[in-house]
Amino acid sequence: MKNLIFIIGVFISFCSNAQDIHFSQIYHSKSFINPASIGNHSEKYKFSFHSRSQWSSVSTPFRSNYFSINIKNFLKDNNFSFDIINDLSGDSNFKTIGFGSGISRVMLSDKKNSLLLGLRLYIKERSFNSDNLVLLDFESFLNYSTVYADLSCGMLYNRFISSTSSLSLSGSIDHINRPNISFFESQKIKSSFRKTISLSYSHSPNTRLEFIPSFFFSQILSTHEILYGINSIYNFESNDNSITKINTGFFIRDKDAFIIILGADFNQYSCNISYDINTSSLAVASNNYGAFEISFHYKINSRKKTLNKNKQVCPSYI
Repeated sequence: MKNLIFIIGVFISFCSNAQDIHFSQIYHSKSFINPASIGNHSEKYKFSFHSRSQWSSVSTPFRSNYFSINIKNFLKDNNFSFDIINDLSGDSNFKTIGFGSGISRVMLSDKKNSLLLGLRLYIKERSFNSDNLVLLDFESFLNYSTVYADLSCGMLYNRFISSTSSLSLSGSIDHINRPNISFFESQKIKSSFRKTISLSYSHSPNTRLEFIPSFFFSQILSTHEILYGINSIYNFESNDNSITKINTGFFIRDKDAFIIILGADFNQYSCNISYDINTSSLAVASNNYGAFEISFHYKINSRKKTLNKNKQVCPSYI
């Protein structure tokens, strides 16, 4: 029976290692994906909340929640974030809770280019509950939780091609300190590096429209995720008192899902809803149901803007 317990623990650890928290709304969760994107927005403060639920038609839903506060220019050329994650999976209530903070620094900034480097540290606790697990004989687990530090780093490069278009390239590495995520003191299981690369291009054919095709690649060991598609933004009104936008997106997660995104921006507020339509071999088991995801954002400035006709305004995607 001890061997069975060990196998269960190893299985849980390896599954969690290969299945990090992720969101389909890559355009709206940049600072979560890459710490170099912290503070990469026009406003002084940005509050974000993401929630994702999946596999509700198969078993106990897998739920992921993320909250962050981004502060632009917390210190000169330095941006800061405070982050909270909460992930709950399956009948064993396999839970990951993390509290972290990150910093990004502007290394280069001119009329055509910008380069940011970022670093983030989480303190995470992973735990599970064996009450709903079916075992051949009664056994008591020695460790139901483990606490560890998790470090990630990243870079972000923006290239301003013209007044109507720009290119953004980012890369990040998670778990660079290889934390031990095992529930067993006698057996170490180190988390593997997660490498992520993303590329996006923004083009505005006129003052109303903006198209942002994006490509996203992430890999842990032999497991990888490829996601590509396009976001479009239509600006209904833009003046000193009101900004109203509609966001739509269509993405494909390779061999897994088709993703539809719909959102709206009004002044400092933004809300986006997405749904993953399952296209993988698990579609039969899940009755073609996928994942539901929602995000809220609130951005404010520390002081009121003064009107300056000669001031050059940054595009909305910065």
